Amino acid sequence: MDRQKVKSGLGLMFWGNIVALFAVIPILGVIAALAGGIMELIAIVNLRKQSEKYNNAFWFTIAGIVLGLFTGGDGLWGTAMSILHGLATLGATYYICTATEECVSIVSYEVADYCHSVCNWYVTCMVISLAISAAIFVFSIIPILGFIVAAIGSIALIVVAIFQLIASIRFLIMLWKCQGVL
Repeated sequence: MDRQKVKSGLGLMFWGNIVALFAVIPILGVIAALAGGIMELIAIVNLRKQSEKYNNAFWFTIAGIVLGLFTGGDGLWGTAMSILHGLATLGATYYICTATEECVSIVSYEVADYCHSVCNWYVTCMVISLAISAAIFVFSIIPILGFIVAAIGSIALIVVAIFQLIASIRFLIMLWKCQGVL
């Protein structure tokens, strides 16, 4: 594994994530989301040659992009596609974290441990979020029970979203730390 290429890829991924944060600005949002997404895609394309885990992350990213094209709708189809998109994102993030941890462990055990912690935090949040979404999806066909599960699930998803925001910030910190020590 070429540490300089990994450093470069992680740096590009970090800046792609930062640019994508500007997606919330009305006029710049679409441009920022596209530019950040393209930067992240270029980073993962370059990283996939460095490790089998980065290669797996690349394929999960591609699956996520394809599934993302179908996630906008309402109803069962939109929900199912959203859950599948979440699984693809989970897979990509898991493999990015574990490959980065593996690469960084040669240089800094402390930063590698941080990568491991970020991976656990992020994966746990995603699994809980996906499980809640799946429960809402499954119980949505039962009239009264579906309403109760949807109400409780929605509140739980808000709490999980706060933890996912923290996990995303920690992921950015991980990218910054890792490209700094490589």
